[in-house]
Amino acid sequence: MFSIKSYLSPYCKRILTGIKKGYQTPTLPIHIIEFTNKPLTRIMRFLGGVSFIAMMSKSYLNYPFYIYIILTLFTLIFTIYHFYLAYHRFKHMRYLFKSGAYEVRN
Repeated sequence: MFSIKSYLSPYCKRILTGIKKGYQTPTLPIHIIEFTNKPLTRIMRFLGGVSFIAMMSKSYLNYPFYIYIILTLFTLIFTIYHFYLAYHRFKHMRYLFKSGAYEVRN
């Protein structure tokens, strides 16, 4: 007799194995993960994010000109930092795909 449970069980195991493997594989190289976790970098990320939100909400129009310049500087640094991360993430993921690190074997 045909059982749905016996039919779906191997597929579910493969899917779960693939999810675990994908979750455990880092998308950035180790040296960039270490750089991202440094306190000064975390502070700059926070200030850049707040500045980016302030620039998007146009609340900067109520601030003096020098605050506008500081917000623009932090937003520019934040944007460059995210482009840098995206470039290295793309490069690292391409390396992982070519090296076969994502192959899941039974």
